[in-house]
Amino acid sequence: MPMRLPIDPAHLEMPLNVIIAVGGSLASLAVAGWQFAGSLLAQFPTPDKVTGWQERDIYLCAVIIFASAIVWMARWIAVKLLKSQDANTAALNAVASSLARWDERMESLVQPAVQRVMDHTWPQEPHRPLATSPKRARQPDA
Repeated sequence: MPMRLPIDPAHLEMPLNVIIAVGGSLASLAVAGWQFAGSLLAQFPTPDKVTGWQERDIYLCAVIIFASAIVWMARWIAVKLLKSQDANTAALNAVASSLARWDERMESLVQPAVQRVMDHTWPQEPHRPLATSPKRARQPDA
């Protein structure tokens, strides 16, 4: 029986820019660790003869690479979020306009039908048309 992974590998697909950002972050951490270990090892034989970049310069480069990778990932996430928000807004606007048309159609069908039923049920009592009720006559302040 083959061993099964707890997660489906098909879900591990990531865009290239996220892979590069994560790889850059891991590379900067690896460089920092490598430099730290190298500086410790280089001090054992001859601490006064160590040449090359200073340790703080390597750490500074690693921090800059790490921060830029984080910013790159945040930018990618923000762009994806804004695209999905635009799609959601367009869908909600379409639903709202559809509901407004539905409301207008229903009002044009239901209101005359109810008026006819009221006229037929109570023919002796005079009453206002439905659209002239005080509540409907008031328009909301825009």
